[in-house]
Amino acid sequence: MILKELSIEGYKCFRDLTVVPFHNLTVLIGENDSGKSTILKALGLLLGRTAQQDEDFFNLNGIEVNEFCLSGNFKVNPDNVPESIKFFVINDNFTLKKIFTKGQAFKTYTLKNSLADIDLENYLSLTAQPTKDLLVKYELPAHPTQETRREELKVFIENEGDNLPKTINEVELIYNTISQVLPYYQYYGSHAYGNPQALVKTTLDNIVRNQFYDEHGELRLASIRSIRNRVLQKLNSSIEKNLLVNIQKYNPKIANIQGRINLDFGQGLNFQGLELDEGQGFKLVDQKGEGSKKRLFLSILEWDKEIQITSQQNRPIIRAYDEPDSNLHYDAQRKMFYAISEVANNPKVNTQSIIATHSLTMIDRAPSNSINHIVQDAGISSINYLKTDGDADIQTFLDEVSVVGGVKNSSIFYEKCFLIVEGDSEEASIGKIYKIWFNRTLSEDGVVLINLQSNGAWFNFLKLLRKNKKASTVMLLDFDTQNPECGASVTIEKLNQIGFDADFLANHVFFAGIQEFEDLYPDHRIRETFNILYPRPTKIKWTLKDIQKLRADYPKISKGFDKETLKFIAHHHQRYKKPEFASKITDLMTEKEIKNIDVLQNLFHKIGQILN
Repeated sequence: MILKELSIEGYKCFRDLTVVPFHNLTVLIGENDSGKSTILKALGLLLGRTAQQDEDFFNLNGIEVNEFCLSGNFKVNPDNVPESIKFFVINDNFTLKKIFTKGQAFKTYTLKNSLADIDLENYLSLTAQPTKDLLVKYELPAHPTQETRREELKVFIENEGDNLPKTINEVELIYNTISQVLPYYQYYGSHAYGNPQALVKTTLDNIVRNQFYDEHGELRLASIRSIRNRVLQKLNSSIEKNLLVNIQKYNPKIANIQGRINLDFGQGLNFQGLELDEGQGFKLVDQKGEGSKKRLFLSILEWDKEIQITSQQNRPIIRAYDEPDSNLHYDAQRKMFYAISEVANNPKVNTQSIIATHSLTMIDRAPSNSINHIVQDAGISSINYLKTDGDADIQTFLDEVSVVGGVKNSSIFYEKCFLIVEGDSEEASIGKIYKIWFNRTLSEDGVVLINLQSNGAWFNFLKLLRKNKKASTVMLLDFDTQNPECGASVTIEKLNQIGFDADFLANHVFFAGIQEFEDLYPDHRIRETFNILYPRPTKIKWTLKDIQKLRADYPKISKGFDKETLKFIAHHHQRYKKPEFASKITDLMTEKEIKNIDVLQNLFHKIGQILN
């Protein structure tokens, strides 16, 4: 059973219906108090027996609700449907819904694929005459007693049920009747990272549960005493050997480790603590400092990963890590992320993982489509995520690539504007030009510069931006891209194919030069650049007439740069390429010269509108 999405309405800061998609690994990002932890707590309410608290109900500026709803949609393996939910699985999906009302116990609902004939669906509750009528309706034999009539209807439904008309209805059920088949929810908050023994206890609990209980939560009764002894031996061995190896990676001073463990069928696993020996005898972990505890938590997490990967889980698990990156250095954050993700992405482990984080290290390593960005506006939270609208190319693109052409996940979700250019000259100079123009860098203003020529996956990347960041995207293209036969990668025709509409093309796309971006450079700055990068072997310098001849001889002046520089390779033994030319020319231009370029005025005005 795999959680596919969680719906929240009226719970804490989520006033409106909000659907949160989930994956094997799901990453929640957002500012402090935006609602990341609220989603994790909502999952705990949905999958547990805990009652609501007064502060759980949305209450802001005099608007208060007396009821909130949590709902989960789960994918179920059709080959292993638990008996307790088999009537509630529709198209391999199971829906669990809880409604919490102030002053009342929560109510649990699900969807049922019911018989359209209500009397036939509820034949067991019918009295004698309606039951007789039902037999007549379906041309079934009459029977003298109510018991035999019901038996006749039971056999009929079993034999003909697949062919009878159906309807999907929401039905109420008792939560305890299905709780054992739901995913087992484990939450790690900030307190857990300072208390690594809690993770040890959870890992040992998993081992015990898998040894003593089947996939439906029923106790295995065969040879229970020998199983207990074998499990105790396994628990101690796992701590004293496997866990020790992982701990020694981070603290080689630790010579031995042991746990205070006992198994009691009345109380379950009794774990009193973890003891470490650094050469001065065993001492409880609680006596260690906070820094040591955090490093120890990472060691235990890697040990837990090995345990989960080598032993298949009977009952599915959902693990939530609330800001595990807190106070961890870069390398530890990276290792923690991979320890969590390796478990989540292993199909044998049957574990989903959720990370609520501020760490760019973790965000940029996660699959782009697994990230949910929680935002809050005036106290009300909502969620953003990268949408594909069923486009298989974009989905494949997101599955395979998390960092594209220098664009990281954190940029896609956090930055304010995407400036698309299609050439190396633009990439080399636009950042400098922006700094001269505004006395601020692109990154300071939250503008991401993307050169599509260096990104082989640009077509699907632009499709992704159109579906998710269209209003925040601007493009600076060479003027000749308006000609579909120009040979450029990005043309108006291709942008139309992707789905950029006329309004976008009119207001978000800007064209540079007569042919290309290099046309914007003044002749005297090109001359200076040639004299700096390629001074002639004689005392004769490059003149304005030379540059004007270049423009006359080559419709694309960048071609002229390329041809003329080849003549001087033997003399200079070095060849400068277009980005280096563009960068040097930009360095020579004055602020006044730059601000007199019309296309840049229009481009930066649009960027300013987006940023504001």
